[in-house]
This record gives sequence, C-alpha cells and structure tokens, in this order.
Amino acid sequence: MLRIRRALAVIILLTVAAVVTGIWFNRPDTPQQLLNQLPADVDLSLQELHYTQNENGKAAWSLDATQAEYQRESGVAHLANVSLVLYQQQEFGEVTMTARQGYFDQQANEIEAIGDVVLVSEKGDRLYTDRLRYDTKNKQISTADAFRYLSSGNELTGVGMQIDLSSGQMTVENDVRALFVPEMEP
Repeated sequence: MLRIRRALAVIILLTVAAVVTGIWFNRPDTPQQLLNQLPADVDLSLQELHYTQNENGKAAWSLDATQAEYQRESGVAHLANVSLVLYQQQEFGEVTMTARQGYFDQQANEIEAIGDVVLVSEKGDRLYTDRLRYDTKNKQISTADAFRYLSSGNELTGVGMQIDLSSGQMTVENDVRALFVPEMEP
C-alpha cells in the first residue's frame, strides 16, 4: 500500500514538473514577442471588456464582452460573447441584448450583434434573430434577417425590422405574420 502511495506521489510530482516546464519554456520572453502573437490587423486585444456610454451625466448603455480585438484604422472592435444593456428606453424600460459575437464601430456609432441574438425588455418582451444592429446615436434597433417577437402571449414574425426606441414604433418589412392571443379574464 505504501509503495502505491509513493508511486502515485512520484507520478503527480513528475506531471506537475512537466506542466511547469512546458509553461516556462513556451512563455514569451519580451513584450514584443507577445505582441507578435496577435493577428496583424489587431492593434489592441482585451479580455473581459466592460464599456459604459454616458449621456448627460447618466449611463445610456453598457457593453460587455469576454474578448475584444480593436482595429485602430477602421475604429472597429470585434467582440465575443456580447451583452448590451440599454438603460431607460421609454416604454421598454431597460433592454438587454445578448449574442455570440459582434462588432462595435465607434465611427458609425453602431453595435452589431451576430449569432443567437436575444433582446429582452424590462416588461418581458423578447426578440429573437441571427443579426441585430443598434444605432447608438438615433436609438434604433434593426435587422434585415428573419425575426420572432414575443409580447404578452402574442407573436410577431417577419423578415427585416426596425424599432425606434424613442417613439416605440416598430416597422416590419416583409413576410409579416402575427398571432394574437386574447388575455383570459379571471
């Protein structure tokens, strides 16, 4: 029994030594070597990005991503695992959007979400699509893709849509289908 414990201890020590040695010899020696590992078109790479845009002394929106790669020339940041919170959006209240990836274009004042996009309002309305764009300057959400919008048991689907968050108006471009479910009285 003692031999088995000693053998296991030796195996564990050898494994730890191998891992530490591998990490030690594969680490970049200088900051320049670390920068050389970045893609050529990336000027800045961040892990766990959190950005809050303030307007008139109040938080207008917050953007979070697990990774961001910023390209200075284009002014675009490529994002992974995006979460966007839009504060105080008139009748919608606080609106939260999540997506697998996206882009933040500072010059165009736009955030684009791509892949399994879900938008949820404070009152529980939900919007599902594959691609969604938020115009931060005009406070408009839009998509050219198919979407599904759920609100109070009602369902609206279509292709191409725009929501003006300031006025609360929605415009649907094509293939509009709606299912209205009347609320039951108690």
